[in-house]
Formats: sequence, C-alpha cells, structure tokens
Amino acid sequence: MIKRLLITILTIMIFTGFASTCLADAQIAASLEHIVGLHQNGRVFSTGTNYNIDKSPNTWRDIKYIAASETNTFGIKKDGSVLAIGSNDENQLSVKNWKDIEQIDASKIGLDYIIVGVRNQNI
Repeated sequence: MIKRLLITILTIMIFTGFASTCLADAQIAASLEHIVGLHQNGRVFSTGTNYNIDKSPNTWRDIKYIAASETNTFGIKKDGSVLAIGSNDENQLSVKNWKDIEQIDASKIGLDYIIVGVRNQNI
C-alpha cells in the first residue's frame, strides 16, 4: 500500500511538473481513496477515486491550500474562499459562505465528517 502510494505521488509529480519545481512551493494532500497535488502556480491535480463524477479539482485555478478526506477534496482560493467536491451525504461540502480562510483540514472519524477552516482574524 505504501509503495503504491509513493509511486502514485511520484507519478503526479512528474506529470504535473512538480518534479521540475521546488517542492517547498508545492503541496500534496492524500487520503485512502485519492491524492491531490497543488502546484506552485495554483493549479490542482488529482488521482484516485472521484466521488462526484461531474466535477474534478483538476479544473481548479488560483488555489493556495488543499486538503483531502476519505471522500472529499477542499481547496482554498487565493481570495480566501473555499471550493469543495466529493460526497455530500453529511453536508460536508457546505463551505460556500466561508471567507478569508487561511488553512483547512478535513477528516472522517468513524461515521462523522470533520472540516475545520482557520480564518485570519486580522482581516
């Protein structure tokens, strides 16, 4: 499992240009189901299970931070708004009104989904 995960991460890095850029400027978020990569230019790339066949984070632009849970992908745009795709059986994608978010994390613990966004209070 770990070997397959590392091969997938390296594949994403090669095909998205991560391998030719400074990794300090890139981000990778992974869950058991999928892996999401954020390039320094704000583009998002993913592989693995997509729980919403109509949407993909691969079309996202101007993203500054990403998070992945078992069935969801979240991205913070440079303006602080949040994008979310995936399963919405617990309303975990209800982030449309989130503003000025600096960091986000997502997880599924047991049957519960937990999505936490950190807002910059200096704005």
